[in-house]
Amino acid sequence: PTWQGTVDVFAITPPLPAGLHLDGISGVISGTPSALHPTSLHQVTAFGPTGHDSVVMDITVVHAPPTGLSYTDESPYYQVGQQIPDNTPTWEGAVDAFAITPPLPAGLLLDGVTGVISGTPSAPHATTSHQVTAIGPGGQDTVVLAITVFQDSGSLVDHPDGSGQFVLDPHQDGQASELRFGSAGSASPPLYRGRLVDIFDVNGDLLHEDFVIGEDIRSDSVDYLLETNLADQARLSILHPGGTQAYLDAFFRLEDNLIPVYDQDLAGSLFSMCPRNGALVMRCDDLLDGTTVTLDNIKLFQGYPPESPFLFRLIADRNHGGLADFDGDGNQEFHTTRVIIDPTISMLEAYEASQPLPPNALGFDAGRSTHEANLALRIPTLTTILQPTVLANLAGNPMALTGNGSTDPATSEVLRALRSGGPYDLTGDYHNGFLEDVEAPQLVGVQPINVSAVGSDPSSQHPLDFVLNLDFNATLCARTPRIGDVIEWYSVLHPGYLAEVIADGPAPSQGTLTMVRVRLILGEPQDFQNNGTGFAQYVAPFDPLLDNGSEACFVTFTPQPGIPPATAVPNSSTIHLRFSEPMDPATLTAFDTMMVTSRPDPAPAGADYIVGDVQTSPHVKSTSFAPLLPLPHVSGAIETYYLHLAGGSGTAAAPRDLAGNALTQAFPTVSFDLDPASPPMASTGLVLRMTSVDEVEPIAPAGQEPLVELRGQFLHDLTREIIKPRPVT
Repeated sequence: PTWQGTVDVFAITPPLPAGLHLDGISGVISGTPSALHPTSLHQVTAFGPTGHDSVVMDITVVHAPPTGLSYTDESPYYQVGQQIPDNTPTWEGAVDAFAITPPLPAGLLLDGVTGVISGTPSAPHATTSHQVTAIGPGGQDTVVLAITVFQDSGSLVDHPDGSGQFVLDPHQDGQASELRFGSAGSASPPLYRGRLVDIFDVNGDLLHEDFVIGEDIRSDSVDYLLETNLADQARLSILHPGGTQAYLDAFFRLEDNLIPVYDQDLAGSLFSMCPRNGALVMRCDDLLDGTTVTLDNIKLFQGYPPESPFLFRLIADRNHGGLADFDGDGNQEFHTTRVIIDPTISMLEAYEASQPLPPNALGFDAGRSTHEANLALRIPTLTTILQPTVLANLAGNPMALTGNGSTDPATSEVLRALRSGGPYDLTGDYHNGFLEDVEAPQLVGVQPINVSAVGSDPSSQHPLDFVLNLDFNATLCARTPRIGDVIEWYSVLHPGYLAEVIADGPAPSQGTLTMVRVRLILGEPQDFQNNGTGFAQYVAPFDPLLDNGSEACFVTFTPQPGIPPATAVPNSSTIHLRFSEPMDPATLTAFDTMMVTSRPDPAPAGADYIVGDVQTSPHVKSTSFAPLLPLPHVSGAIETYYLHLAGGSGTAAAPRDLAGNALTQAFPTVSFDLDPASPPMASTGLVLRMTSVDEVEPIAPAGQEPLVELRGQFLHDLTREIIKPRPVT
């Protein structure tokens, strides 16, 4: 209180409501009301030595408004026809009633007294915000619930963490007493094969990563564009905006014709085939504990018999599964029902792997017949000292050993035997036993560059879009960017980045490009923006029209030339070519498809060939020509040598990709000059390609009898089918 004059004591009448107190000296009223109190008048009197003064107060004690209203699950996902667990509220304070707006999905009920939400949803319900109000005598409190009701198995459902959508699979909430291969409730077979792709919409937005589609899905210019970029990413673009009905119609056709892998043990005589680079998918009947999806718990063996461990990329499929509250926090999380076995490992995938994985572009070893299994999928069911964990559902229950198809009783493993694709003449498999591929391979150039600036793309809102300024090490090799070109950063200083050009242009100026628009494929955006400058490689396919005159830029030498791209080349150099996709090593040979000669003639004599070996890289996209001896050289001289690559429409000896598609673009002969400071080397060789009866000079004029070649210089061992040089005398 405040007053004037001298006050000795304060008094109040009638007494204050229960829990409140008047200090007789200071007149301060304090405390915590302990009971309701209707409005009443209370007179406070201040007494002094010469008189008193008073004031009247209206005092009311009511309930406090409710606070802290919350629900067990505030972002619930429910399934049509499946009873929901009670969603129960908690709060503080007095509440007389609960209300909700807009109304709950059909089949669900809010108890107006307790606030509990219960029931069985009867129809799909898109994610909607529903406001629940707790009404008390002293006020009200609200909370917003984001409620989703999805259709039964096969429908698209939002990931609770906002990372996209997945296809709902039938499951048992992770509580099945035994885990089995999936059976009823899904159009997908329990074990099947297909093509592993990333799915984009027509706007270039990535909507699904590592999705296995049917082998019947092909580019059709209406709904689908199937392609593999220079970063080895198999991409399916659905040619409609994501979320539209046209997009959804095309999306749900992706799994209409999946090819099953039938249940078979090793004693069979006819086995399901998986293409060598195809993915295998195992669908289970319950939600999997993701920590048990490991290479120790899902094993693949190959060989005749299939007993050699095969290292593959194991993927817990985020595109199929269900929801359950496994961690007990009151919110449902996504859990997969499917496991993907990817036999191929690209350079990018090997680089990203959490554990060491060697690149493998070929996938499985080639099968040799249709009636022998060379692949065995084994899933342990019992834990032992050597097998401390097994594949399990959320309840920790492993794969069933009985009633689950073929098994190996000796090892207590579920077993599926199959074969890989093989050559047509042995197995009848098309495309050399690989997935169908109708794209011709291309020669690819790898240009050293220096990235001088990295910035956000001002013309895009996408968080992975950037603009780069860069300089080519060799001005001759500077090129105008084209959509699909790739820039690679692989450095010991940071984990590496990969970016794809998303817009054509601008043209280079004296070896410099500015404002090159790219989208980051590998790497964290902020880290890339901070650390993406420095050495990198520009990767682009050869175009006979646009790259005429710069063919040497598509050839790499190690050691590097003194003057890039092909001048002052050390005579000990190895020559490298790179292709847009894995190539069949059998079609890259030293004297038929990749040749080095001392004369520019495309069909020189045998003495003009440089004798060397052609070897392919582990990922089979690069090939190298290594001379057996340093190239012949006279100290101080500048000799010119020539690289020839077979190719072009109608060329029988052209290099081919794994599926048998030939390199259809003709690549001009590339000349390169030796470094005059290279060590001198006097050597020669003779190559007999057996393409004519007259390969060694002098060559007979046209129309005349061929001249004698090397008669008497060789001995024939017809029994062993070998040719030997005659002894030196």
